Amino acid sequence: MGAVDVTPEMIVGIDASYSMSGIAMVDFRSMKPIYSAVVREHKSLKDEPIYSRAGAMAAGIFSEALHARGVVLIGVEGPAPMAKITMTRRNKVTGEPEEFTTVNTKTIEQLARLRQAIHTLLRPRHGPILGPEVLDYFEPTPNQVKKAATGKGNAKKDHVVHSVRAWIRGANPEMYEIMSKHKNRLEAMTDAFGVALATAALYNEKRIGGLG
Repeated sequence: MGAVDVTPEMIVGIDASYSMSGIAMVDFRSMKPIYSAVVREHKSLKDEPIYSRAGAMAAGIFSEALHARGVVLIGVEGPAPMAKITMTRRNKVTGEPEEFTTVNTKTIEQLARLRQAIHTLLRPRHGPILGPEVLDYFEPTPNQVKKAATGKGNAKKDHVVHSVRAWIRGANPEMYEIMSKHKNRLEAMTDAFGVALATAALYNEKRIGGLG
C-alpha cells in the first residue's frame, strides 16, 4: 500500500526576533490569513545567557502555535546571506571618526540559536503529541520571502510590505483592521505573513518536485 498523501491544513509563519517575534497563520486551502500575534521578550531576560533567552522566546512562540489546528506547515525566516552592522572607529592617519561595515557575527549566532530552539519544539513529527501535527518545516530566506510576496527576489522592503498588507487587507479585511490598530506590532506580524507565503511556495515546489 502506498503512502497516504496528507494535505496540510494551516501554515504557521514565524518572523523570529528576540525583541518581538511575529506569528501568522494562513489557511492552506484558501490561502486566507486567519490569525496574527506577537511574542515579546520579557525585560528581565535581556541580561540572561543567550541560550536562556532563545529557549524562553521559543517557548512563547510554541504557545502561540498551539492555536493552529490539524496538520500544519511551519516556516521560520532563515538567515540573510550576511548580516552586517555599521560601526565607528578612528582613522589611524587623521584621528577622525569614520564608519565601516562589518559582518555582525554576534547577531548571526544569536539568531541561529533562536531558530534551533524553535525547531526543537516545532520540528516535523506526527501522532498524539502536545501541539500541532507538523507535516514539514522550512526556513525561507529573505529573498524567497520577497519573491513569494512580490514575484521578485530582489524587491525592496517597502514593496514587500505593501504587497503583503494588500493581500491581507483583501483576503481578511476584518483582521487587517485589527492588526492596523497595533502600529508597534504591525511590522512583525506583516513579516510573519510574508514568511507564511514563502513557506507555502516552498512546500508546493517540494511536492511538485517529488511527484516528478
